[in-house]
Amino acid sequence: MIRPLAFLVVAASAHAITMPVRSIDELQAARDSVRKLKAAGPLKEAVRIEIADGEYALTEPLVFEAQDSGTAEFPITYAAAPGARPLFTGGRKITGFKAGADGIPTVEIPEAREGKWRFEALWVNGARAIRAGSPNTGYYDATGAAQKAIEGVALNGPLASSAINVSPETATLLAKLSADEMRDTNVIVYHSWETSRHRLAGVDATHGTLQFTGPARFDFFKFGPKHRLHFENYRAALDAPGEWFLARNGTLFYMPRPGEKPESAEVIAPLATQWLVLRGDAESGARVEHLRFAGLRFAHQAWALPEQGWSSGQADPELTAAIEADGANDITFENCEFAHTMTHALRLRHGVRDVRVVQCHLHDLGAGGIYVGETAIPKDDRGATGHVTIDNCILRSGGRHFPGSIGVWIGQSGDNAITHCDIGDWFYTAISTGWVWGFQENPCRNNRIEYCHLHHLGWGVLSDLGAVYTLGPSAGSVIRGCRVHDISSHSYGGWGLYNDEGSTGFLWENNLVYRTKSGGYHQHYGKENVVRNNIFAFAKEMQLRHSRDEPHLAFTFERNIVLFDEGRLLGEGDAGWKGAQVKLAHNLYWRRDGKPFDFAGQSFADWQASGQDAGSLIADPLFVDPDKADFHLREGSPAAKIGFVPFDYSQAGVTGDPAWKQLAAQPLPDVTFGEPQK
Repeated sequence: MIRPLAFLVVAASAHAITMPVRSIDELQAARDSVRKLKAAGPLKEAVRIEIADGEYALTEPLVFEAQDSGTAEFPITYAAAPGARPLFTGGRKITGFKAGADGIPTVEIPEAREGKWRFEALWVNGARAIRAGSPNTGYYDATGAAQKAIEGVALNGPLASSAINVSPETATLLAKLSADEMRDTNVIVYHSWETSRHRLAGVDATHGTLQFTGPARFDFFKFGPKHRLHFENYRAALDAPGEWFLARNGTLFYMPRPGEKPESAEVIAPLATQWLVLRGDAESGARVEHLRFAGLRFAHQAWALPEQGWSSGQADPELTAAIEADGANDITFENCEFAHTMTHALRLRHGVRDVRVVQCHLHDLGAGGIYVGETAIPKDDRGATGHVTIDNCILRSGGRHFPGSIGVWIGQSGDNAITHCDIGDWFYTAISTGWVWGFQENPCRNNRIEYCHLHHLGWGVLSDLGAVYTLGPSAGSVIRGCRVHDISSHSYGGWGLYNDEGSTGFLWENNLVYRTKSGGYHQHYGKENVVRNNIFAFAKEMQLRHSRDEPHLAFTFERNIVLFDEGRLLGEGDAGWKGAQVKLAHNLYWRRDGKPFDFAGQSFADWQASGQDAGSLIADPLFVDPDKADFHLREGSPAAKIGFVPFDYSQAGVTGDPAWKQLAAQPLPDVTFGEPQK
């Protein structure tokens, strides 16, 4: 039920103005009344609009422009009333399910039959339902590049990125679909670190060719000899509990999970593509400023696959967000909840400064969590985005529709701080900073990532990822005090801390990194990074890696503890470990199973004689119980001999209220992303 909304405007006069509001239209009228209040003269007191408990349906976003701004002295606040947790929902409840002829519950949706409403997500009792797809678990394998376009089917892009071959048996699953059904069917192709989502243009079952309505960003097989894929959104794939399908005739099918009754369940489909838009103009100076949003909940966001499909080169920064800001200054989101999206939750895009996102809960996200900045370097300071603080937030279970998206992404932006956040259950990277491949100057500098808990990433879905991933020069940037663990990947690159192409000027210190697939630290190539006083433990394949020989000092690795019981110490291939490209000193190494290990093919004595690891030791660091993730040092640890300074890794993660900490500590949900479980 949509309940009444009440707000209180504390005006410039000595009297409070109270107005009852019963709809979103009236909330917009309340915003307009504040405009009139300002038009009468400058604000002399802060303005606070209190929103009563209830659910409020959004069919289009609430828009705030420069005229809706407060002042630094007298900000304007939109807040939940005391004790209330109002919910703004961009979804619509669906009722009236009945048993279908085949036993699958169905409901007729006239707007879908008339082509006015085609949704691509569904939530049942608060959980994202699974779009009918195949296979139900695992993937299909591509068998090779398409050799020619399908006869009679227009090729809308280069053949190498617009068609792919699978086995004839796999192609047969789709070959009998009508032209409309093919266009509605999605084929999701897994590249190394991204996915591309396609519509079918045609199927040749004889040769196993799938041809798409538009190309992927990359040629298929560019980054490796194999591709996995799965199919979505066709009636024949509706065969497992939790799956749903919306037919073109408006019939919605849903196969209930055990214990669910669709006729009494809360079933919600998305309608609004955005919740909130701050629409300022950075270049003209007409900024949206000095607004506060507190205690509000937002849920359910729609997105539709374009006719040509969707493909991103990396991290999906081209996607829109449920909440977007441009030309905004001094904005706060505090104690808010953002859930059940199809794209990113919050995007602070062009010319956005001095934003605080504090103690917010972001979960069940179709794409990323918080995206800061842009991919292009702004032309001047007016368009620069920076000075964003993301503190004490929980970002959980993202990338459910776009697995290559990221928890917190920082593009061409500097002077940002990500502190005390818990980011877990993503299929790619938790935090990414920088958007330059190489050594080009850019605005990304002085970014701080401190005391964050980053965990359960990758899940074997994508490759070439890290808990913290960096690109390009970023002078003054620090990653400190983080606890990082359980990082996996599909084929390669499940790293803890990852300096990728051109990363320069980063300091990594006092981080605890354990249980990674590929290694605790990896630098592809970069310059003058410092890795000191960290603990790296239990990587499977290698503990440390440097991938490229470089003509300069790539990084300094000092006063670190490295504990392992499988894999190599210094990475397969030994690239970049010899000579003066890297400097290692005063480190402590220990392999628990007693097996010998080498240093880039050399004995420890020869390694030290070459000038590396002066002051380093091979000795048991004497952790209390590393198998149970207790990495405190016991009395008598040799770590003191290398100058290691113990740090309190329990500070990583959210702080404050015990209930907030308990929320962050809840078990992760089953690994599924609205598609077949992988």
